[in-house]
Amino acid sequence: MDRMPKIEDADANGEVAEIYSDIKRSLGIDFVPNIDKHVAISPNVLRATWDAERHLFLGTSLPQTIASLIVFSVSATNECWY
Repeated sequence: MDRMPKIEDADANGEVAEIYSDIKRSLGIDFVPNIDKHVAISPNVLRATWDAERHLFLGTSLPQTIASLIVFSVSATNECWY
């Protein structure tokens, strides 16, 4: 059970839906990560979070798979579901 509200893909509209589409297209995935769904309750926070994530995943010299593995490993080590 989530402790924070979130906006699922199917419920997104307007700016949130546009950012969700950009996230999926840019990362080559068919889902929106949970952290983005939770911060989407404020489109401004979602935009800022996505800008930071974009630089992390797409602005690194590491291959995207390696960058993702690092992020997922740190999350798993910290028992973070996001």
